[in-house]
Amino acid sequence: MKLNKKGFGVAEIAIVVLLIGILAAAVIAGFMGIKKNANDVADEQGKIAQTMSNDLKHSFPIVLSDDQNGLIIKPGEYEVYDLNGNNLKDFKNSGIKTSDNIKVDNIYTIVNEGGDLFIKGSGGTIEFSKYAIRHPSGTNGTTTIENTILKINHSTVAGNYAMYIFGGTLNLHNVTFKSVQRGVAALYGAKINISADKDEYELTNNQSSTGGYVIYAAAEGTEVTIDGGLYRSIPKNMILCTEQATINVKNGTFKCKQNGNDNGADTRGMFMITTNGVINISGGLFDYSDAKKPENKFIVTFSGAGGTLNISGGEFVTEMKYKSGTGTIVITGGAFAVKPNAEWIPEGYSISAEKQPVVCRDGVTRNLWVVTKN
Repeated sequence: MKLNKKGFGVAEIAIVVLLIGILAAAVIAGFMGIKKNANDVADEQGKIAQTMSNDLKHSFPIVLSDDQNGLIIKPGEYEVYDLNGNNLKDFKNSGIKTSDNIKVDNIYTIVNEGGDLFIKGSGGTIEFSKYAIRHPSGTNGTTTIENTILKINHSTVAGNYAMYIFGGTLNLHNVTFKSVQRGVAALYGAKINISADKDEYELTNNQSSTGGYVIYAAAEGTEVTIDGGLYRSIPKNMILCTEQATINVKNGTFKCKQNGNDNGADTRGMFMITTNGVINISGGLFDYSDAKKPENKFIVTFSGAGGTLNISGGEFVTEMKYKSGTGTIVITGGAFAVKPNAEWIPEGYSISAEKQPVVCRDGVTRNLWVVTKN
């Protein structure tokens, strides 16, 4: 390459420009990489700091020193409470509205609009005049109540569920509520997880002669999981699954209480499934011995478009009939006081030739029909 008196030739200038462009691009790329790495580090540090802050709140929760009226959790908030033997009561003339524009005055006790809420009962109670807990529609919050018997007092308004979860997740661990008109409602894709270490944790409705379920699940994507605890219904309605919702029963004891208005002729079941709902039972004890005429009671009733009941485990210990209706029953496991219909047992599974001794969840040995895989 030669230089003339006028400087670089056209070709040389083009090469220099190209080299400068390549170098500039490399510098810019390097700078952007450093910036991206810096942003990644900042994001990671922010997540670590948030996790440490959340852990600290669990170690040092907000401890109530007196009764408190109402609790609203806003989107993004992370709150941990210890009731410390005190009561969380409903709002009193606050004028506050929820995200779906409903006033909380004397109606709600807890409203979670999209944050994370943890409550330890420690001997305290959640009281309510209409609704104890609400997740408004369109929200994605998580409410967790755990590690104690947390009593939710009687609802004074007939026909209301104690807890309305229209979105997000509700976790109840070792929680008791008795004598509410209706229990827990999961809707519009909400998730509810109910668990208990012992049967002393009891969920009971008190709808003496009309509808009102302990647990109600509706809409596609809605899922309720039950793993332990005692569930009673007065006198007939226990759990409803409808509109493509799913309920998973892994463990627990399910009973029907005796009631003076129960004449034994009722055709409802311990489980009611409508409109393509699905209930999966893999464990638990199911008992109608407290009913006036347990032989007339159904473990499941299908209504409308019906749905599916899948049974892969559990002990069905009283003379409860099955009512198929327009629904489907599939049994691949479990033990039964009444011999299931052969049509409900799919190929590859069989029922014992005679009743077998089974040690049930309550520790009692009973002679039951047993379904097993071949």
